[in-house]
Amino acid sequence: MTKDIEELAQQKLESLLSVIDTKKIISVDKAGIVYIGGVQQDKVVLQNLKQEAEMLLASDLWKILYHTPNALAQKAMFKDEGILENQLIKGRAMLYLLDTQLKVLTTLTQVK
Repeated sequence: MTKDIEELAQQKLESLLSVIDTKKIISVDKAGIVYIGGVQQDKVVLQNLKQEAEMLLASDLWKILYHTPNALAQKAMFKDEGILENQLIKGRAMLYLLDTQLKVLTTLTQVK
């Protein structure tokens, strides 16, 4: 498949799904090279993101954004009434999201 066809297919898929900006998805290869939107990032961009990540992790805002959903997840899993399996799924999904966000920030703080 040519690159143009792949891009068109990706655009069509994105139009059917919720709006996800694929240019804002971070990944790291085995060599530790950071890509955002599939594009290798230069040192200036990575240093700026590193500073932002470090500042966010040290902020009171991050503590609120992290601990509030964490508490709600625990409440959903262990205190709320309802079907236990549904409660556990809901809580685990919330915890997975928090873990993913923390991993992104941690990845950025480890940029050299």
